[in-house]
Amino acid sequence: MKINDSDDPVAAEKSGAVLKNLEKCPKNIKYMAESGYLGPLWSHLVEGM
Repeated sequence: MKINDSDDPVAAEKSGAVLKNLEKCPKNIKYMAESGYLGPLWSHLVEGM
């Protein structure tokens, strides 16, 4: 899942910041993966955190 900058760049920037903030908590990473947003889980597994 990617944020579409062409629709609303301000909203895309803000939502990207929110997602980055949510990635700091392992429980949120789990919830995000369950919802189909696997990027944070992949990063978490590769980095071994």
